[in-house]
Amino acid sequence: MTSIQKPVSAQRQALLAQFHFLAAIRNFFNKSDFIDVLTPPMVENPGMETHIHPYKVIDSKWYLHTSPEFHMKQLLSLGFEKIFTLSYCFRNEGTIDSLTTIATNLSCWSGTEQTPHMKKSWMIVSNSLCIAKTI
Repeated sequence: MTSIQKPVSAQRQALLAQFHFLAAIRNFFNKSDFIDVLTPPMVENPGMETHIHPYKVIDSKWYLHTSPEFHMKQLLSLGFEKIFTLSYCFRNEGTIDSLTTIATNLSCWSGTEQTPHMKKSWMIVSNSLCIAKTI
């Protein structure tokens, strides 16, 4: 029996391309022996950068995190050497057209010294991001 193909909307195609792109990033780092880690989306201390404004969770002591950096560094201090995360970051920057309040963040940390291989890896990821942005 053949399956019935549903019409594919432009929005669905764009989302599917995004999901495949994120999977390709994960595959790239997994093949480079990085561990895909999770960091908490809510934190008690959102950071000290005066130019970055966090969202406070109503009626609590928690904030949505503006970056996974602090928790990534904590994982490095526990002995993890090659880690990455794809996660949302939240910044309360108003409604300026060039800024978004929620963004997908790729954060990659290595406890070892950066090697030419890693620099080449970043160039590949950067080029892929530029290509994806034009699609």
